Amino acid sequence: MVCSQLRVGNNTTITCYDSSGTSTYHLSEPAPVNPAAPYEKDQQLAPGLYFLLPRTTWGGVLPKGSPVYTTPGQPAGTIITPSGKIRGVPVPAGPHVAGPEKRSEGCPLFPRTKAGRKQQKEFYRHFKENINTGGTLIYILDPLSIEKI
Repeated sequence: MVCSQLRVGNNTTITCYDSSGTSTYHLSEPAPVNPAAPYEKDQQLAPGLYFLLPRTTWGGVLPKGSPVYTTPGQPAGTIITPSGKIRGVPVPAGPHVAGPEKRSEGCPLFPRTKAGRKQQKEFYRHFKENINTGGTLIYILDPLSIEKI
């Protein structure tokens, strides 16, 4: 499966394409971006290419098997920031339903509603169906940050 993640401000649309067709998901990204050191720990993920791989360990909002962003060539959940630092270990970033505080440490969030939970369930199902057929490649696009890259 190939996905694009278009971020405009704190709003994100993930569109995924595979042999079954096209699916679109609407999320938010309330994590900040520090202009002095953008895309580091607890901030939005940097624009670019990632794999979504199954989380290999148990954890709170992202249980084992949940899709987690991964820099190509790294273990599941490991992200290399633009400055070369490692993030995502031990707490990886992945799309999930917003918690009651509606904050994020870099994860795109499905709305904390019945419809948001349904979207997450569908996204996870779609992700799991593609694990054995090439996995999931996702490209984060952020038109507002092009000059920063």
